[in-house]
Amino acid sequence: MNSRLAVAVSTAVVVLLAAGFLTTVQQGANTTGSTTGTGSQYSTTIGTGGSYVNAPQNLQLRLSVDASSPPSTFRITVDEYNTLAAANNVTVGRAWPVTGLSLGSCGTQAYPFGVALYRGSYTAENASKAQALQIYPAVACPMMIRYITGYLFQPSSDFAVVLPSGPNATSTRMSANVTATGEYSGVYGAASSLTPLGQGTYTVAAGDEWGSLVLVHVTVGAGTTTSSKTGTGHTGTLQASFDIGPTAPVCRANMTIQSAPSLYSSIEAVVTPQPSGQALTLPISWLSNGCSVTGALKASLAPGTYALNLTSCQWMGCSSAGSALPKTFVVIAGQTTTINVTIDTGIR
Repeated sequence: MNSRLAVAVSTAVVVLLAAGFLTTVQQGANTTGSTTGTGSQYSTTIGTGGSYVNAPQNLQLRLSVDASSPPSTFRITVDEYNTLAAANNVTVGRAWPVTGLSLGSCGTQAYPFGVALYRGSYTAENASKAQALQIYPAVACPMMIRYITGYLFQPSSDFAVVLPSGPNATSTRMSANVTATGEYSGVYGAASSLTPLGQGTYTVAAGDEWGSLVLVHVTVGAGTTTSSKTGTGHTGTLQASFDIGPTAPVCRANMTIQSAPSLYSSIEAVVTPQPSGQALTLPISWLSNGCSVTGALKASLAPGTYALNLTSCQWMGCSSAGSALPKTFVVIAGQTTTINVTIDTGIR
């Protein structure tokens, strides 16, 4: 069993991937925002998140970011979740995807993950070259060394016992909060000043010791804050299209494409790794031409075999012999898998 030396720190942290999901939702799902302002004074808040499920460890690294301006502030939450419905004993890893990941001035403590904030927009291909901003002050770190061999996660939970442990060990929630408001200069023992984060594009990264990496891009400016998210890793792309119809006994196709009625627009895709694993729900962008509805989604997934279904499918083509669902597909790293799903509603 591998081992690791972890520095125990006194920095306050709120004790907050089944087969490998890496999700990149192209439609801004899980993103919320609000803007209030008078004249040239604005207060803008944006929220987004992403996750990556590491198949070998059955752990899901989850990242959530709330950014606001002015002044530019990033409130970051990261946690590690056991996707198995059973206890999960995971050996310590050494495959950190990028450098500079931390949860405070003294590193990641006993947690198997960390975060970093970069100025600019970075992807999986160049994130390892990014220079993390110094968002924590330089302080003296306690000289307490803890020997860690692994983590014992509770079933379907982000609570885990840090190993090795005694017979009466309690679980710790594998979750942490980080707030970044500026960039510190100076080193320990010298004056350290804080420079507020300015307008521009930033990348928030969360990574763990088993190689998982999630990136969130946020652009902050006067009255404008936008965000997007990407997952990273050795992945392939799923590109799925859906056609459900007819939607009425007698219809005439519209000259213009419109948003689909709520009966259809609320339907999402459910992707489940095979032969077993944690299902992932993905939003679908639905449109209507008056006679049928069409949907599309694009997502990045870890290599493997999956089954595709819908959260709601009540029509003839969903349950009859030769039903279009569930649909099995294979994802190959670096390639795009295209799926077309046609469902006959039986409406005549």
